[in-house]
Amino acid sequence: MSTFAEHSSENVLGAIVFFSYIVTAVGLTWVILSDLSKAYGTFSRSKANTIHRSNLILTFASFAAISFSSLAYHILNVLIYSYAQWAAGINIALPGTFIAALKGLTNASFYSNIWTWAKSTTLFQDFAEVLCNDPIRFWWTQQALLLSIGWNTFMAIEGKLNNATSILESF
Repeated sequence: MSTFAEHSSENVLGAIVFFSYIVTAVGLTWVILSDLSKAYGTFSRSKANTIHRSNLILTFASFAAISFSSLAYHILNVLIYSYAQWAAGINIALPGTFIAALKGLTNASFYSNIWTWAKSTTLFQDFAEVLCNDPIRFWWTQQALLLSIGWNTFMAIEGKLNNATSILESF
């Protein structure tokens, strides 16, 4: 992990991308869960296959919540570790307990420290370098991303087709 002392240059664009990623992830998860909630309400009022469809929607909502929670847990652990290393490098005291940390959220210097850390950290650059530091890792990363894009596109198309079919069947 890189410390503030090693890399003192500011990366405002990187910090903005970082916070935009977090807001986008939370927003898209909210949209998915909201859409599933609306579909659950629609299917629970329809006459055909209500129990089966309602159970599928609850299953998919559970998968979405579990997926987001798992990702958030692991990312937060990495970010907290990175922040703690950075804070130790420039002698910023960290709260000793979770309750003290919650009380510190009202402190303006806390947000200033988070912004300074986000601008100075090379965590995401280091992550990208590890993913693509040799041709084999670069190839596997590209394959995983292409598979993900293909699968997500397929699921979106199937979801729209099945949603349109189920709406027509309910009449």
